[in-house]
Formats: sequence, structure tokens, C-alpha cells
Amino acid sequence: VQCIDVPQSFPESSAGLRRGDFDGVDGGWCYFRYCVHKNSERKRRKMKKQRNAFSSFNHWMRMRGGAYLTLLVIAICWLVPVLWMIFASVDGKASAFIKIPDQFTLDNFRTVVSDTSNQRALLNSSILSISTAMLVMVASTLAGYALSRFQSYMTRKYVLTVLFLTTLPGTVLIVPVYRMFIVLKLYDSLFGIVLFMSATNLPYSIWLMKIYIDCIPIEMEEAASVDGANYFQQMLYVTVPLVLPGILVVGIRSFSSTWGNFMTPYILLYSPSKIPASSMMYKYTSDYRVSYGHMAAFSVLYSFPTVFLYAFSQRFMSKGQILNGANKG
Repeated sequence: VQCIDVPQSFPESSAGLRRGDFDGVDGGWCYFRYCVHKNSERKRRKMKKQRNAFSSFNHWMRMRGGAYLTLLVIAICWLVPVLWMIFASVDGKASAFIKIPDQFTLDNFRTVVSDTSNQRALLNSSILSISTAMLVMVASTLAGYALSRFQSYMTRKYVLTVLFLTTLPGTVLIVPVYRMFIVLKLYDSLFGIVLFMSATNLPYSIWLMKIYIDCIPIEMEEAASVDGANYFQQMLYVTVPLVLPGILVVGIRSFSSTWGNFMTPYILLYSPSKIPASSMMYKYTSDYRVSYGHMAAFSVLYSFPTVFLYAFSQRFMSKGQILNGANKG
């Protein structure tokens, strides 16, 4: 196509001229019109893509920006105390303000670990938490299996009662429990604390285990019964291995709630030799002085078992229940 040179200041309306309308040159204005149309179309697509990208970003900010901003604020509020605890635990001159230590030291940890009362308190916490977790795991598995597999006219009422009990905090029951412990001679007893903490953790644990066991196809237990297994063997060899992630969740929750409980041991125990670690934190504070370094070091040691337990259990809980096609064939 033959073309002519057209200046940039040429009126844009001339692009509408037809072929051969300019000075007898065939195809000149047609080529010019095509170039203007092609360039304007490319520019229009580029601007549309930019507008779409900008509108998508605005939509993302409106829909998710607020949620991410809220999560960021929550993360900062959670991270600041943790950073203070870590920095203060290795600072010989720790204060109430977060700061990087001028000189790192482990003297705070040596003082805390060498204290026999702290050792005894950590041992008491371990006994209470492990005993409660084991008792809750066994009792909730048995109760959840019974509610899931054996139906009666009382099943629904019992399940609703268990669901209601999950809403009651343990601190609400502490006054009548205190009176009951005095009558039953369980006051200042680690065994009584284990029973009370197990009772407060059982409602939610039973509800959770029932949901887990409901997901197990009953045909698998029926197949075991054909081979001569009774109800206990069906639960032990078929159901329990499949709901092991749920049992770990129940155990970790019971362990954590008992390990971090302050009010119950503080009220129901008075012997210094039976005080758990959760109630020993206050000894680093007084009316005139607070030992921030020792308190932070004790907090680091106190939080380690729970963090380690969660990290160790992830490899089991992440597997979930692989039951696809389990009841076929």
C-alpha cells in the first residue's frame, strides 16, 4: 500500500476518509486510517488492562485488606510479649520495657533451674497435666464411641447436655467445688485436681471424639465382627487407629489447659510442695520489686513443653483420616 507522510498535528477526523480520496493517491488514507485504528486499539487495550489491574487491587484491598490488616495487628500484639520474654530472659538488667540486651547472659536460667522449688513445681505440673490428658483421652474415646455407635432414646438428650456443659467455664464451678473438696477430703490433693480438671475437659472432648468416630464407616467394624471381633476389639483394633489424630487433639488440649491453669491449683492447693508451676510465677513479684529477668526465664522454660508438644504432634495430626474407598470391595 502506498503511503504519504502526515504530520502529527493533522486532524484526527481525517482518518475517516475513504480509499483514494486524497490527491489521487490510491490507498494512502486507507493506510493512515488503519494505522490510527491499530495504534488506538492497542492503546485502548493497554489502558483497559491497567484499569482492570487497578480495580482488582482495589477489590482485593476491600475484600481482604481489612482481614489481613486485622490479622497483622493481632500478630504484632502477640509477638511483642514473646519478644520481651525472650530478650528479658537473657538480659541481666531486664526491665518492663522491651529492648535488646547490651550483653547476653544465661544467669537468669541458671538461677531458675537451680531453685529446688521450681524443679518441684515443674514436676507437679507434669504429673497433673499428663494424668489429666491420659484420663481424658481414655474416657472421651469410650464415651464418644458409645454415643456414636449405640443409639437410644436418651442419646440425643445426653449429647445436648454434653454440648451445654462445654459452655461452662471451670472458674464458675470453683466455689461449689471448693466446698465439695472439703467434704470429700480432697482439698490439697493432686489427685483431686486431676479429677476436677478431667471433669472440666471431658464435655468438649466427648463431643469432639463423637464427631471423629461418626466419620468412620461402620462397615469396617461390621467386617471385623464377621471375623469374630467383639465390640471392645472393634473399637481397639479398628476405630482407635483411625481416630488417633482426634485422640491427640483431645490429649493436647487437655494437657495445655491443665498446664496453664492458674486459678484451680491456687485455690484448691495450699502446701508449697504441691504447688504447680502455673502458681509459682507470682513469687518473682513483690510489693517493692519485680524480678523481670527471672520471671522471663521461668516463662520460657514453662512454655517449652506445650510448644514442643504441638510441634511434635503436627506430623500425626496433618495426616488426617484417609478413608476413601475403605468400605468398598
